[in-house]
Amino acid sequence: MYRFLKRNNKGFTLVELLASLTIVSIILIAFIPIFPQILSWSDKNESNLVTNNIADEFIYKFKNDPTYKTPLKEFLHETSSSDDCENPTLYDGKPQLQVQDVDYVANLTICQDPVSLEDEIGLYRVHLTVHPENEENNSIDTYFYMTSEGDSE
Repeated sequence: MYRFLKRNNKGFTLVELLASLTIVSIILIAFIPIFPQILSWSDKNESNLVTNNIADEFIYKFKNDPTYKTPLKEFLHETSSSDDCENPTLYDGKPQLQVQDVDYVANLTICQDPVSLEDEIGLYRVHLTVHPENEENNSIDTYFYMTSEGDSE
């Protein structure tokens, strides 16, 4: 009978369980505000990725698509080679692409830097800014070169 009255010390007491649950709850509550921020970062990164891909698509179209290339080529012929990069010329064609029911607008500024000899070799530096229409704060900037014949470098 003595062995049935022996105390069993293999489990946890109710106080120990409550203390551990309290500690785990405090730790989890500290991490809860992080999740909405992570979702916000994810949405912003997705938007930037889409806008960056659209900027690449614009560069491809300026290089290969006659409907984009021809007006830009004509604009380059009209642009004075004295346009330095401190006062670049704004291309007012405002090309647009629509992706997932959102219109994206491209703004181009074009210049030649005489210091870097761009004008001597016939290159124009093109600054491309792409943003969703009516959302200019979510924009991507990139640069590329074009010749006066409208070819990208």
